Amino acid sequence: PQGGPGMREMLRITAGIKGAGLGPTTALLTDGRFSGGTTGLSIGHVAPEASTGGPIALVEEGDRIRIDIPQRRVDLL
Repeated sequence: PQGGPGMREMLRITAGIKGAGLGPTTALLTDGRFSGGTTGLSIGHVAPEASTGGPIALVEEGDRIRIDIPQRRVDLL
């Protein structure tokens, strides 16, 4: 990955989402990675990564995103 010693692990983030009671209504979409302890809807290893101009870099707070698991698609609405 660009800009770091390795791919960031997201367990603290997913634990925070669950701890805040947001698990049932919140998904995490990241170019980071997950451990076996992750819970909830979590989509990781998105490529190309944001730091190299991947489409995930275009997402801003408040944007609506459609996640279609059977079609393996994530669309910015």
